[in-house]
Amino acid sequence: MHHKLWIIVPVIMTGLWACSGAGTKASDQQSAAQAPKPIVKSSLDSNATFQLVHVLDHYYALKNALVATDSGKVSSTAGLLVEAVHTFSATLAADSVSGNSLKIYLDTMINEGNAIAGITDKNCERQRVFFSPLSRSFVAILKRVAIKNAGIYVQHCPMALNEVGADWLSDEEDIKNPYFGKKMLECGEVTDSLK
Repeated sequence: MHHKLWIIVPVIMTGLWACSGAGTKASDQQSAAQAPKPIVKSSLDSNATFQLVHVLDHYYALKNALVATDSGKVSSTAGLLVEAVHTFSATLAADSVSGNSLKIYLDTMINEGNAIAGITDKNCERQRVFFSPLSRSFVAILKRVAIKNAGIYVQHCPMALNEVGADWLSDEEDIKNPYFGKKMLECGEVTDSLK
């Protein structure tokens, strides 16, 4: 009987050690995933920065709808983006310096967003045409307000819009091209990051 214990005890101990190591690794991964995100900052006050992040969330929803080539969703998310831009613009109205310096870009985002929202075509081609100036304006806004800690990537496809080329923003480094969708999903490159 004692002889069998010498065999069983090391086997049990090895099993416990392996499980405790796996548990530690899993808890390390969990704590890394639950690490708090850094607070997004900009040259704007905290309320305006919060509104800007809200605009960014709607922009990503629009970009993702274009990637999916879902014209109905593109229209509805463009409408929500326009509402968020109006709210952000109203927040900036109290700060005449920031509001005035960003007005032309905000107006472009509103006009292009309204144009996108008003179009429904099966393959999103006309909606994509208006997405390009909207994206350029948003890049200009984000650079002017020196946004930080937002994990934003500026991406470019040289073949978009009949090889004129076009930019867009993404919250991930991987390319998911809103100008071609599934046709050429990975066409493009990261040209800048606003971190």
